[in-house]
Amino acid sequence: MLLLAGWDQNSALADAMCGSGTLPIEAAFMALHQSPQYYRETPFGFIKWKNFDAECWEKVKNRADEQRLTSLPFPIWGTDMNPRAVNAARINAMAAGLEKIVHFEKQEFEALKPPASTGTLIMNPPYDERLPLYEAEAFYQRVGDTLKKNWPGWTAWVISSNKEALKRLGLRATRRIELINGSLECSFQKFDLYAGSKYPKKEEANPEAETDTPS
Repeated sequence: MLLLAGWDQNSALADAMCGSGTLPIEAAFMALHQSPQYYRETPFGFIKWKNFDAECWEKVKNRADEQRLTSLPFPIWGTDMNPRAVNAARINAMAAGLEKIVHFEKQEFEALKPPASTGTLIMNPPYDERLPLYEAEAFYQRVGDTLKKNWPGWTAWVISSNKEALKRLGLRATRRIELINGSLECSFQKFDLYAGSKYPKKEEANPEAETDTPS
């Protein structure tokens, strides 16, 4: 989703409903230019191949390691209201050697303040499969109100299988990407947030919104 959202890997990123922290941790890997399994202690299986070129591998590995950063000038945050999820996210960050790079904390979205003046916010709120429809729509409306109030200057991306609830955000999507998440047809929507009173009371059809369906 980070690549689909077009995150530039050089600006603040927040996941306001982060679960076990997958997206913030992946974002940190990308921003640090950190190779997959950088901290792996056991040898890779391919070194036993008959045509394995140890010299070439060493050059490639050293080049990648030289490009790795050790800190970032912008924040990467993950928050969740579930303390077990936050604890799991912190454990996962430690296992990846990123506990000093990615910040995780227990926080309800409506009380969360942005970690920077601009950035990218990605959210995977509950679908109606986990909440009754009327509760989901009310929840999405509160999310939309919070985005308008607290997150001007940011770009928000929200994924959901509940397209009716997405309309209750009260924001005009500038891009829509249709995805399949497991067995669910989902819409991954982009919202440009800004200060002022330009937002309609509820989402109206936006013929200019870009809609993609990745193959």
